[in-house]
Amino acid sequence: VRGWDLGKKVCVVEQRGGLGGTAVWGGALGGKVIHQFGKGLRFARPYLKDQTADTTWVWEQMKTRVREALIERATMLDRQLIALGQTKTFNRPKLKRAQRSGTIESWKGPAKFLSPHTVQVGEDMVIRAEHFLVCTGSKPRPLVKFPWDGKFIITPREIAVLESLPKSALVLGCGAVGCEVATLLASVGGSGANIHVLNSYAKPFQDDDEDVSDFVEFILAEDGVELHNNAKLEFAKVHEAKGMVECRVVKTLPQLGINTSDSDRPPLPRQVRKTFWVEKLILCNGRMPNTETLDLQ
Repeated sequence: VRGWDLGKKVCVVEQRGGLGGTAVWGGALGGKVIHQFGKGLRFARPYLKDQTADTTWVWEQMKTRVREALIERATMLDRQLIALGQTKTFNRPKLKRAQRSGTIESWKGPAKFLSPHTVQVGEDMVIRAEHFLVCTGSKPRPLVKFPWDGKFIITPREIAVLESLPKSALVLGCGAVGCEVATLLASVGGSGANIHVLNSYAKPFQDDDEDVSDFVEFILAEDGVELHNNAKLEFAKVHEAKGMVECRVVKTLPQLGINTSDSDRPPLPRQVRKTFWVEKLILCNGRMPNTETLDLQ
């Protein structure tokens, strides 16, 4: 849109069916809708005891709201580009860099670079341009030890399309996305939710101020989320017949007692192992660029 403002000829290429990228279809917008839905549900529960006790009804209502928000936003983006593409002139006397409006076209399909100034879209379309702006977003970082299967081991993107609300989950990662996923599942699930968050550091948001970490811990505890600091996932196995994931967590605790040895070395920390059985293992361990199919080399 800014290129159109400056009188440029712009072409937008999108592989998905709708515009919006990760912000719309990758879970970002859906997560915000679920979060707000959960906040409203928390206050409404005392007055809607019979209905909110049925988690199936609650989850279906939530998914409907998410679908409506995604479609509305994607449609709005489509209409905006179509309207700008049909506009020939515009009245902006203060904008001296462009005396006439630009043009906008959009194409759907997978794209890859053929040269620094050439991109192939699909099988036949070739686009040549002076400049390309890569806005392909990111995707969840895969874990070889705990591979994603989309059913039991999932990423935040799949939450809004789950058939039912998971009553228990273990969230791997305590960053912004991990905390958001944990709180929204706890708020929608209510008192029956059993949500755990693994944090490999001594406190959440370790690089931020201490009051930020304390506030995050307070909010998670208030929502009924159990936070495990200094903890790592050692083992995970899907038991499809039971519909559960067996997760073994290793938590590092400070050594108790006084080191009375003559050595100057500090006492070794203790490691405690605990097994959790959850319906979903949610990977929130970071993201990576979504550029492997573009042939950028």
